[in-house]
Amino acid sequence: MNVSPVKINNLTIKISKAISLVGTLTTICILLLLSPVLFGQNAFAVKQTDCTGYPVNSLAYYAYMPAEDYFPGDCAAIQTERGLSLLTLTENDPEARVWHTAEDFKVYAEVPYEYLEGKVSAFCLPHMGFVAEDWPVLLPIFAGGAALFYTFSRV
Repeated sequence: MNVSPVKINNLTIKISKAISLVGTLTTICILLLLSPVLFGQNAFAVKQTDCTGYPVNSLAYYAYMPAEDYFPGDCAAIQTERGLSLLTLTENDPEARVWHTAEDFKVYAEVPYEYLEGKVSAFCLPHMGFVAEDWPVLLPIFAGGAALFYTFSRV
């Protein structure tokens, strides 16, 4: 039985390594974007914030939490007329059913319990806020790209 060896040139090896690398990086990006969502977090683009560690136009995540369970110093996602804002809660007033915030945003100095959307996760992706705004369009593109890269890296 004569079997002729298959010749693989250097360019083919380099192309397959590049495809594998791009597929791996794409998969890692998708996991970073989706892993908080899989655990019940909601993604949103930060438009206005006084919380440190959450730059404007970053992708942040929050989970719903009852207003009574917050503590002073927590960063909360608050529904405003401009969309979701991140504000640091400073003091609770249960009789009036409001949380007081830092003095940076005088318009939102008192936040009614009904405006609290949830507690913000410590996980944040800077400069990725566009993903939350275009989520329905970008998600199938990311998933399709990852599937294609994974398929071609195995060929």
